[in-house]
Amino acid sequence: MSGRNIRNGIATLVLIASSRLPDSAVFEVLRYSALVYILGDTVIRPRAGYLRRLPHWTTESWRWYCAVAAVPVAALLVFLGLMMVHPAGAAHSTVRAVWVAVLLFLMLIGAVGTATAILWLAEGDATRQFTAFQRRRRVPPTAASGA
Repeated sequence: MSGRNIRNGIATLVLIASSRLPDSAVFEVLRYSALVYILGDTVIRPRAGYLRRLPHWTTESWRWYCAVAAVPVAALLVFLGLMMVHPAGAAHSTVRAVWVAVLLFLMLIGAVGTATAILWLAEGDATRQFTAFQRRRRVPPTAASGA
């Protein structure tokens, strides 16, 4: 576990603790400080990965990365849109249970997928092209290769 992950864990614990304790100026400062730290780290981490990869990745690699990273963001947007709508079905009905299951699925895909996309960009070898989920092209043998 890296120091950055430990600091994010501490900031998350501060957020949780500050929401459980009575309101005061000290806890408001702690809450907003932890939130700003986590959001800042979420922006700085992918930016550093972007700058490291900029000279190495091709347009196709960036296109693939953006397409893969857009899926969890779209799931979060659909989740937020559905949260604004009145829940379907009566309380304790099958329709309501399906509604909740769909919302949980979208939230899970959005949260885990976004975190994964950020980590893909932030870590790893910058010289390797982004090829996750990309279909491998078959190169036909040429006459020069002896096949």
